[in-house]
Amino acid sequence: MPTLVIHPGNSRPIRTLLDPGIYSVGRESNNVIAIDDPSLSEAHCELEIREDGSMRVRDLGSAEGTCVGNNLVAEADVKPGEVVRAGGVRLWIETFSSEEEEAPPEEPLEIPKPPVTTPVSFFASVPGAFSYALQGEFLLLILGAVLIENIHRVVPVFAQYVALIMGFLLGIYVTTIWRDIVLSTTEGHDRIPPLGRSTLDWDDTKELLARCFILGLICFGPAIAIRWWLGANTGIDLMVFGLGCLYFPTAFLAMLVTDTLGAANPVVVFRSLVKAPFVNLFLAFTLAGWLAMPTGLGDAVALSLNSAVLRWIAEAVLLAFALYLSFVWMRWLGLFHRSQEEDADGESADA
Repeated sequence: MPTLVIHPGNSRPIRTLLDPGIYSVGRESNNVIAIDDPSLSEAHCELEIREDGSMRVRDLGSAEGTCVGNNLVAEADVKPGEVVRAGGVRLWIETFSSEEEEAPPEEPLEIPKPPVTTPVSFFASVPGAFSYALQGEFLLLILGAVLIENIHRVVPVFAQYVALIMGFLLGIYVTTIWRDIVLSTTEGHDRIPPLGRSTLDWDDTKELLARCFILGLICFGPAIAIRWWLGANTGIDLMVFGLGCLYFPTAFLAMLVTDTLGAANPVVVFRSLVKAPFVNLFLAFTLAGWLAMPTGLGDAVALSLNSAVLRWIAEAVLLAFALYLSFVWMRWLGLFHRSQEEDADGESADA
């Protein structure tokens, strides 16, 4: 009979005999295999155990994804002994002969370790993010965003409301894509996460949107309020906006990795600023440039082009470029976390 081994990461492996069938895995107690681990989604993945001891895994739109070996998958066959990673939890199938089943080994199975890689500094990996964000599925998403944003120019008035709803849903979906880029990169993946991984699970998505909204208010709300009350020519709003850009990257990263807004606290941000000041400044300056780009370049386009058609084309290109740069920036954020973890592992090994 197949034996499923469950290894949450910070405790000993758990073995359980399973009959052939389908088993749901997740953090919620209503799953067949319920595991109290913060890296798991409420309904994370589904395991199909077969008569021959093989297994098939299907991701259920989880936040941190499901991997077979080092490959992020939506659905895949799993051979006996091959490791499935659901968030930070590892699972695999053992098969024993009848004698072995009566007397299983007392020592836990040695957990396969990921291949050793040479640490790469953050700035050395920065250029690669530009090609990362040009992979095929991202280009389709950018094209779809441009079409939806500009559809109101060529359709009747009644269809514009449909375009607005589609644009709203696309904005929500892009937010989940940003999250998946960061988390996939922190997990060590160098290919884009499958777009099918980001499903509009409302319970999960509304929590993400609420956290992003609150964090955005914390970081940029003061600058907006000062600009509204004191006007745009005081310079104080720009100073406060700059501080918000400095605070946001580490706070946003901590929020995504831990799946809680409480991790985006000043202590975490201050430690990051002290430990990696140049990387934080780089992320802050690039974020400020990206946020200011629609206003600055948009005004320049409006003033320099007299033709309505040319302005339309220029605005479409600007939107596509802004969305592309957002994918690049999220990749940088994940690479920053990965470089910090590699540095910490190196310090532990030296000690």
